[in-house]
Amino acid sequence: MKSSRIFLLVLAAGLMVFFGINLSKNLSSYSDFETAKKSGRQVHIPGEWVDRDKAVETDNSFQFYVKDSLNHVEMVHYYDPKPNNFDQAEKVVLIGGYKQEGFVADRIVTKCPSKYNETDAELSGY
Repeated sequence: MKSSRIFLLVLAAGLMVFFGINLSKNLSSYSDFETAKKSGRQVHIPGEWVDRDKAVETDNSFQFYVKDSLNHVEMVHYYDPKPNNFDQAEKVVLIGGYKQEGFVADRIVTKCPSKYNETDAELSGY
C-alpha cells in the first residue's frame, strides 16, 4: 500500500475521532435539576413555570422558577428577554446547564396547550 493512502486513512480516522468526541460533548439529554447539577453538562429539562409572582424581568434578563419532573423547584437564569409566548405556556423545556449563579438556560422552548388542542371544526368533522 502506498504511503499516501496510509496517510489518508490515518487522517480520516483521526478526523472521525475528533468529530465524534466533539459531537458527544455537544449532545444534551433530557434530565432533571439534580442530575443536571451532578453532570455539569448541557441538558434539556422539561418542566412547569411555578411561582409566577416571584419572576424578575429586566430588559436583558429573566429569572423565574421551574418545577421539573421530580417536583424539584429551581430558579432559572435566562440572559435574554422573556420569550413572547412564555406567559401562555403551561410547559417549558429549558436547554442549558449549571454555572456559578445556578441553572442558566441558553434557550427556552415553550409548550402552549392551544397549539395542540383540537378545534371545534376538527371535532365536528369539517
